[in-house]
Amino acid sequence: MGFERDADFYIGCNFLFPPLYETALQYLQDVPVDETVVELGCGCGYLAKFLTDRPYIGIDISKIALDKARKRAGDMTFILADLRDQKNFEIYKEFHVFVCLEMLEHINADREVVASIPSNSTVVFSVPNFDSKAHVRWFGGPEEVMNRYSEWLYFNDATVLAKSGHKRLFVFKAKRL
Repeated sequence: MGFERDADFYIGCNFLFPPLYETALQYLQDVPVDETVVELGCGCGYLAKFLTDRPYIGIDISKIALDKARKRAGDMTFILADLRDQKNFEIYKEFHVFVCLEMLEHINADREVVASIPSNSTVVFSVPNFDSKAHVRWFGGPEEVMNRYSEWLYFNDATVLAKSGHKRLFVFKAKRL
């Protein structure tokens, strides 16, 4: 793996990178519009703003971020919950479309969160290839990501997005086994 360590706790809303959201939306195109999209680690609602025409639930640990999400995306469902706490897995066990954009690199319990997603679900997620004081880990390439999560996910598609310089985001569409 590119890098793994303990990280500074992160609650932020400073990540706006349009190509990431465009790619995620493209990956969601074949999901029926009546399917609820559950965004794990929804932050300030950047993706929610683009999903106002469909059922949506955003879950995040930060009340501040959720307040911003409500202002940004309007009348959507947002839930304050710690995704690392297994009792909160019950919140979304009946759904089958999940998005985790720029979240898994911030928590030690990333594998537990991926494992908590119900079987046969569509999963769209992204992770970085660069270090940050708020990252628990980063990945050297898409293969490392697939190796880390292959116990739970079958990978359908991958996109590498250039952010700046050598910084990249790896975006995946997968099926929860």
